Amino acid sequence: ARLPENMYALQNDALLLDGVAIAGTRGWLCPGGASFATDDQKIYEREAIRLELSLQSMPDAPHRIGMLHYPPCNERREPSLFTALFTRYGVQRVVYGHLHGAACRSAFEGERDGVEYALCSADYLDFRPRLLLET
Repeated sequence: ARLPENMYALQNDALLLDGVAIAGTRGWLCPGGASFATDDQKIYEREAIRLELSLQSMPDAPHRIGMLHYPPCNERREPSLFTALFTRYGVQRVVYGHLHGAACRSAFEGERDGVEYALCSADYLDFRPRLLLET
């Protein structure tokens, strides 16, 4: 309710804009990562449920983009519930942030199981927008 009229917050749902379907959630630390603790498991699983709800509501569209705040995998770039869901639901590109400065060295960018992943933290991109696709 506090967002300007031209803004939309994704929350367990998806959005269709000019033929581009967008779905996402906050995400969380992934198992196997250096900072992952026992208490993180519950949050990780809950965020996976939220992501699946968003992906289930994603309309059929020629372009399908997934969004997370946290990286979709740990710093060893191991598969996660998030990467499995993006693959299962036919997402073509995933963008995420959270990593800044030296932490960007552990970023996963590139293709996995037909999904293209890109770190889009502002400082990582030198505060320049990243073109995700040309329609």
